Amino acid sequence: MEISLTEFVDFIVKTGTSRMTHVNSLRKRGPYSPVTDYYKGLREAVVDFHAAGSSDGTILEKAVSAHVSTHKGSKCPARLEAYRRFLGRKRIEWFAPPKSEWRFDELVVRLNPELGLKWNGTSTVVKLYWKEAQLTKRQVEMILYMMHAVLGPLVEDGTQMAILDIPSANLITSPFPSANLMPLLRSEARAFVELWRGLEEESR
Repeated sequence: MEISLTEFVDFIVKTGTSRMTHVNSLRKRGPYSPVTDYYKGLREAVVDFHAAGSSDGTILEKAVSAHVSTHKGSKCPARLEAYRRFLGRKRIEWFAPPKSEWRFDELVVRLNPELGLKWNGTSTVVKLYWKEAQLTKRQVEMILYMMHAVLGPLVEDGTQMAILDIPSANLITSPFPSANLMPLLRSEARAFVELWRGLEEESR
């Protein structure tokens, strides 16, 4: 059972039968395919842009052009403009963001933030959020908590954890949470594992 941080948090905020539907869709999906990864090209272009020194804007332009030519009604041009609003006049340095996993029983949750950015003397590990659906307070709380708990020990003191809501160009940061949410995370992971196992047994 290997899922992304976003997929796990999406499960946490769901209730009732929608939880079962979510787990079942994750269980039944096939192997990863770039074809179904809608924002893959632009996501990689943003990483390449910063890794190259944040000076070659054609990296982003080419990714947007490719997306528009492939996907009818592509929202990538609007996403690019929103990202540019976030960048503004910041003088940004790049660093490789930490990556890790959080495990509970058979469940593996991947934490793969896309960006490590430093400006005004502050280093920030950034998880990009591309969807139009507005992030809920609980989603933000859980994502940032897991980033702090799992990735925090892998970076230097003072490094921020953040979510960049691309559509709104809003960077959401948080100091290390004062509340210990690990017991809650474990209980949610236990529920996820039990649902997955139960659905597998029923399908036999």
